Amino acid sequence: MKNLSNQLLKHESDRGCALVAHAVLDEAMELLLRAAFSKSEAIMKASVSPLLAVNGPLATFWSKLHLANSLGLLSSTVFSDLDIIRRIQSRFAHQKAPVNFDDKSLASDIEKLSTTEHYGRLMKGKRYALKPDSSGNFPSVAQLQEEGILSFRKTCFTWSVGINLTFLEICTKSVDQGRIISGRAWAKNGKRNKCGSNCHRKIRKHRTSLSNVDV
Repeated sequence: MKNLSNQLLKHESDRGCALVAHAVLDEAMELLLRAAFSKSEAIMKASVSPLLAVNGPLATFWSKLHLANSLGLLSSTVFSDLDIIRRIQSRFAHQKAPVNFDDKSLASDIEKLSTTEHYGRLMKGKRYALKPDSSGNFPSVAQLQEEGILSFRKTCFTWSVGINLTFLEICTKSVDQGRIISGRAWAKNGKRNKCGSNCHRKIRKHRTSLSNVDV
């Protein structure tokens, strides 16, 4: 997760970040569905492969997302975050004019990500080894952006991508081990899953408006 987030944040343009993130999550979603489907070679050839083919009914991220949610494999928070990420990617993919994560048209979606509030609290002074001024105050997010250190909204987006990717991978492993019920249980009660407790705790944070963050 850390390597992906660093790549998206530091080595991709805003448009590239959104497109690469979407592609990675789409692949992870397909792996989750394949784990839930029958392992019979005959069924996979006759039905699973056509469903997931380029022109099949499950070709889009939207269709994969809603099927996984219908099967009970996603928590409500993960479903919401992934749908928001899908909408953000769509904006980058279809907008002809230049657009970036600081565009006001994306602000309402970014502020709805479950990671926004949590990241807003953690980032000041901690993630960049910053020192407080003589009054004991750390630089505001706006100051950090002006100095080119980070884009607050892009960082919220990439962090959400990494955390939700981890959720999908753990859920896929649970389902692939033999019982779709176990995957559903993990999606519902992931905070009690030892391997994913920290991840799940972060993505279940209550949503908040960016107006509560000093930007």
